[in-house]
Amino acid sequence: MKNILLIDYDASSKIPGCRFAIQKFYEQHIMKGILKLNLITVKFNNLPNSEVNFRYMNELIFNNDISLAIGGDHSITYTLSKSIMTNKSLLIIFDAHLDYFPNHTSEICNWNFIEELLDEYEYIIVLGYRNIYHECAKHEKIYLFSSSDLEYNSRYVKESISKLIERTNDIYLSVDMDVVSPAEFDSVSFPIIGGINFTCLLYFIEWIFSVGQILFCDIVEYNPLVGGDNAIMFYQFVTRLLKIQEGNLKDDEK
Repeated sequence: MKNILLIDYDASSKIPGCRFAIQKFYEQHIMKGILKLNLITVKFNNLPNSEVNFRYMNELIFNNDISLAIGGDHSITYTLSKSIMTNKSLLIIFDAHLDYFPNHTSEICNWNFIEELLDEYEYIIVLGYRNIYHECAKHEKIYLFSSSDLEYNSRYVKESISKLIERTNDIYLSVDMDVVSPAEFDSVSFPIIGGINFTCLLYFIEWIFSVGQILFCDIVEYNPLVGGDNAIMFYQFVTRLLKIQEGNLKDDEK
């Protein structure tokens, strides 16, 4: 039975609602039960970022052989990274936004957490980026690939990622649901026009799993309080990712 971590937290988001994603996933799991899962819920409101709680999360994850977390807003990637990642690791993020604001003075949030992780990772890759308002926010460790790059220049993207994977050990993979086009999935707090479809997203996820050592993965920023709910689509996406993670995709599912 697969253990999944459900994280009840959206306090860092300006538009709350992501904390209800785990409830929607649980409801769909009870109704459909496609996979045998053991769901472990954690309330981050009671777990401020501290060394004590990083150790708690580390023990929870490794003692229960957990490799996937469902959030929750994107700031959970910071807490999970601090809890489990090792040296010489690579962070790969699917996201419409670059959650990097240098020299910010506020607490760690879903829009600025990348700056706090620059010392934790050798490189950070953001895939599907299309937020045109922060082009000045650049860093030598951050590599950006737009949604157009993924759709129309996939060979270049894969070659570039492969070079970075060769220089690192473990990979942390984070999927922000707003990377998907709002025309296909609109239950996100900050949608941006354009974006990739689920087919493209799953293609790259499967490819990353095939070429890299994925230590952990999170799925964040599904907000069922906005858009068209999309609970069924979200559940299907998580289920598909789990099958990729376990290497159980049949030929007709690829």
